[in-house]
This record gives sequence, C-alpha cells and structure tokens, in this order.
Amino acid sequence: MLTARRETRDKVQGLNSGADDYLTMPFEKEELLARINALLRRTELQDEYESNKIITFNEMTINWEARKLLIREDEIVLTPKEFSLLYSLAKHPSRVFTREQLLYQIWGDENLSDIRTVDTHVKNIRFKTIKAGLNFSPIRTVWGVGYQFEQRTKNEHK
Repeated sequence: MLTARRETRDKVQGLNSGADDYLTMPFEKEELLARINALLRRTELQDEYESNKIITFNEMTINWEARKLLIREDEIVLTPKEFSLLYSLAKHPSRVFTREQLLYQIWGDENLSDIRTVDTHVKNIRFKTIKAGLNFSPIRTVWGVGYQFEQRTKNEHK
C-alpha cells in the first residue's frame, strides 16, 4: 500500500487486509525500489518451491508439500528450518550457495547476524541422514564458499 496515512492502526489494518507492504508518503524512490525488489525475491522463491514439490535422488525423497524427507521408505524427522535448507539445496543441485544466501533464503531477516546458524543446521541434517542409513552426506561443503547438494550416488566414493 502507498498512502499518506501514518497512524499505526492504519498500517495494521492495511497489512491485515492483505497488503504485502505499507509505505507512507513522502518516500524516497530508492526505498520504493528496494521494497519492490524484496517482494519480487520472495515471489521468485515461492514460485521455485511450488514448481517442483517432490525431489527424488538415489535413496532420498524430499516432498515439499508434505514437508517430509524419506530415506528408502523411512521418514526422517527434520526441523522446519532443516527441511527448508535441504530442499533449497536439492532444488538446485549444481549450485553452490554461500552461508549468507542460505541464511537469507531460509531465515529471512530474522537471523542475519549469525551465519554459523547454517553450519549447525547442516551438521544436524548430516547426522540425521547418516543415522538413518544413508552412506553419504546429502550436503557437500565447498571450502571457502559454502554448501552444495551432494549428487554422488551411493556407490561412488571420493
């Protein structure tokens, strides 16, 4: 919403009625463009998630809609952030993501100060998947850069 109304109750009412954002006049052109770009990024991320809801690789199935990870036929319980992290990596298996990119994609603005949060979640995913019988980690560390989905098959070894 673009409006001259500055009262908190007006902002709350506008956002609660379905507005994605609320910008009061006067405003700087740069702020408007930044807000538009942020909305486009969120929309693109949502479109990516909706376009490929089930990813199967080797013995692993990641089902976005059901929010389930299956190894063979066994469900592996992941936290919501762990699941989103694994799904984001698996969706783009040839891409290497920096910690900052993953932090922004998965946590948004809520936790941008601690990039080691990503490391902790990767460690947890690795532990849970290997404990479930996967004989390799589904996430590969790219030293000095970040993380990538591991595309190696179960019989390949580095």
